Formats: sequence, C-alpha cells, structure tokens
Amino acid sequence: FKEETTTLDVKTNGKVLNTKTVNDRNVILYDSLNRTNGYTQVMTDVLGNDSTVVWAGVLDGRGLAKSFSEETTDAQGNLTVKSQHDVTYDAEGRSDKFSQTVTDPLGVVTKTYRHVTDYSPLGFQDGLDETVDSTDKAGVRTISTVHQGPSQYDALGHLVQRHDESLTSVY
Repeated sequence: FKEETTTLDVKTNGKVLNTKTVNDRNVILYDSLNRTNGYTQVMTDVLGNDSTVVWAGVLDGRGLAKSFSEETTDAQGNLTVKSQHDVTYDAEGRSDKFSQTVTDPLGVVTKTYRHVTDYSPLGFQDGLDETVDSTDKAGVRTISTVHQGPSQYDALGHLVQRHDESLTSVY
C-alpha cells in the first residue's frame, strides 16, 4: 500500500510546518494463516530523501508479535537495528512485557526490559515498570529504572496526569 501524509501548521498557513511524507510498503510477507509477518517500507520526505524499514516478526496463536526484528536505514545510509523478544500480552491482547535491543548508527546499544504494564478498567495504560541499560562506543554505561503510574485520564480518554519515577546511574 501507499500512504501520503501532509502536515500543515494551520495557525501560520504552513510557514512554520509544511511537510509531506510518502510511505510505500512495497513488499509485504504473510504466514500460512495469511497474517502479515514481514514488510519493507520506503518513506520519502518532502525533500525526496528515502528511509527504508525492513521488519520481520514471529506471531503467536492470536496473531500478535512475540518477537520481531527491524532494520531502519535513514536517508544518509545510517543503520539502526531493533529487535524485541519475549513479548507477552494480557488477555485483551495489550502488550505486557518485552525485552528490546536497539543499536543506533553511533554504536550505542540500548536494552530495554519492560517488566510489567498495568491498564485501567477502561483499557488505558495506567503504569509500567522497566529498566533501560545503554552502553555507548566508549564503554560508558547508563542504567535507568523507570516506574510510571498511576495515570489519570479525562472523560475523552486524554492523559491528564501521570506520576513518573526514574533512577539513573552512570558507570
């Protein structure tokens, strides 16, 4: 499929923000149950620069990704590699836990471990606990422990308040 998105800053009639992005998902792979388990997508910005995403996943019995890998090459040829595994979901199919590794073009490796995700009775994300462990090319390691929640939403489902705690250590 091909999708075009135009973003225009209405208050200034496009003088501040006026962009167009074209997403072309030109290769889509399916498993034996006809569920998408891979794709290649080219995103073209307003200047004609292309970024490419290649995604491949392994699905569980409900068709939810239990693991995936994603490689993104930006318009300058820089590669970012992301993988998620051990992905679990609650009974409603909402993401609960996962382990993720991202290696960016500068060689920074960031590992995220989502330990738990809580949801409100209305299905809104209420909180989470995760650890983010990042090491740069020079060997500097940063570990953050994050707790978010509880959260409050208004009648329209907009987040209006959330409590966040974060502890960061640098080695």
